[in-house]
Amino acid sequence: MRVLLVYPNIIGFPKDVSLGLATLAAVLKQHGHMVHLLDASFTALTEKHIISTCKEFDPQLVAISSVSGNLPHGEYVAGVIKRHFDLPIICGGVHATVAPEETIAKDCFDMICVGEGEMALLELVESLEKGEDNTAIGSIWFKRGGQVIRNSARPLVESLDDLPAPDRSIYDFERYLKWHHHQAGFLSSRGCPYRCTYCINHVLQEEYRGMGTFVRFRSVDHLLTEVKDVITRYPVRSVEFYDDTFTLNRQRIMEFCEKYPREIGLPFHMNTRVNVVDDKLLHALKSAGCQRVHFGVEAGDPEIRNKILRRNLSDEQMIRAFAAARAAGLRTYSFNMIGVPHETRETIRKTVELNRKLRPDYVQVSIFTAYKGTDLYEQCKENGWLDESHGIESYSTTTNVKHPNFTVNELVWLRRTFGFRCFISHRPLRALADVFDRTMSSLPYYTRVRSFLISGLQLGRVLERV
Repeated sequence: MRVLLVYPNIIGFPKDVSLGLATLAAVLKQHGHMVHLLDASFTALTEKHIISTCKEFDPQLVAISSVSGNLPHGEYVAGVIKRHFDLPIICGGVHATVAPEETIAKDCFDMICVGEGEMALLELVESLEKGEDNTAIGSIWFKRGGQVIRNSARPLVESLDDLPAPDRSIYDFERYLKWHHHQAGFLSSRGCPYRCTYCINHVLQEEYRGMGTFVRFRSVDHLLTEVKDVITRYPVRSVEFYDDTFTLNRQRIMEFCEKYPREIGLPFHMNTRVNVVDDKLLHALKSAGCQRVHFGVEAGDPEIRNKILRRNLSDEQMIRAFAAARAAGLRTYSFNMIGVPHETRETIRKTVELNRKLRPDYVQVSIFTAYKGTDLYEQCKENGWLDESHGIESYSTTTNVKHPNFTVNELVWLRRTFGFRCFISHRPLRALADVFDRTMSSLPYYTRVRSFLISGLQLGRVLERV
């Protein structure tokens, strides 16, 4: 069967492949089905382009995967296909999972997939190929005769090693690599045990309660087989692991640190939390080739961080972890948010002050966005703080929250100058470079020039030394 996958990715920064969509492609191909991708990351999906693709590939099913910020573009693509072709269209991904009623109500979608989609989509495709009208497929909701058939979620995939590696060949993957300075990304696990109020993990934990182990890990050997395959096929210079918390399973990470330098040998970066690292683990990661570790700081005010965001982390834990990473020879990267509900200029000042104590090598800051399904979305809704007229496609220039203490323009300015204030006391040249970069990033085509400066002229290494 021929399945047209759609990646309606219009997020300007960062541009990255969907490993979930690539895994769906791999599963379908593994079972003999044909797959083609419409990818909006670098190519505008005009009506003419969508129509010509459908005519050439002649799909029998269209499957769209979308996060909340890309959903309007996903609707647009589905609408074009509906106007010109009589094709069934299914929408899956994060937004369909956390807001299924809203998503199934869209006229352009015939079905939605709620939760993990590999086995559900495969069952749907094979049912359609046989000419069956099977509306009892777990995790899929169907429209029939003006009614919605809401099937319960199917159990989680227990063994991630049973899934094929994501099929990156559906993308123009070398173009993505070039955009990322030849760094390839991988996922070694699924699920997160924490319940931060701004994230959908607590929603998914409830959705899948009693339906299997929520946090699952790939074996080290399975992961490294995928990495070896990718670096053999493509010009990869470094690796990043996208797991929310890469070091959750200490035994697995120690095995990884023993095997990775011998089998891969490329520098890598990863995300983790300050409460799941220690001196020994950080030194092992450094010896394995880790160059940079990413920690979520999010807020410097303990009330905001632990009561509002439910991070449950102390300043002392953060200071200790950043210092330990530095002592191990690792560069550090801090993630932060501003514009959180109940935020004030004073709480933002505390976030800056905490970063000054932590002394990260890199600082990232996002303007808070309330995502449907999360606890903070519901809190914003109850307090009348939502502004649905604003898009959520960018964490740097907009927000869907009407904050009582800030305008959107004020938050944009505070974000733009955040790194400058973090670095100015001890790295003044880095502070100036940071504010220049954040200011210029709002200009068209700057990201292309920036990519050349960082990759071609090694500007990133220069900035590390200033």
